Amino acid sequence: MVHKNLTGFYRKKEFVARTQLVSVLIFSGIFLTTLLLFAWGKLILQTSRRENAIEAFVLENQKLKSQQETLLEKIAFLSSEQFKDKWAKERKNLVNSGEKVIILPSTKKVQLSEKFRFFSPAQRQKFVLENLPARSQWWEFFFGEKV
Repeated sequence: MVHKNLTGFYRKKEFVARTQLVSVLIFSGIFLTTLLLFAWGKLILQTSRRENAIEAFVLENQKLKSQQETLLEKIAFLSSEQFKDKWAKERKNLVNSGEKVIILPSTKKVQLSEKFRFFSPAQRQKFVLENLPARSQWWEFFFGEKV
């Protein structure tokens, strides 16, 4: 009987050792799997952030290129002789030699002045107030004077 008890004791001890070993292996496997999934998720997150940053840089680059093109077109226009000539005539009242300046009245003003002649004084005042800028209309409303 002693022999049977010792064999059973060793068998129990072996069984416990095996179950502990299996438990450690299972725990290690779960831990490593979790660690790998975490690392994989982190890698995917970093990759998506980099892709988003690259897309933002590409969009910004395209925007800057279009701005550059418009600015180059503006520079070309501003450095052209036609613009310089037009600017000198409009801003500095200069003319080229041999040119004559003719000022033509606009048809809109002529038509308004003809209509204005037939207005009553109240209609004239209303017409003038309606065509004033908003700032002047408010000034007229509060103070009753024209600016």
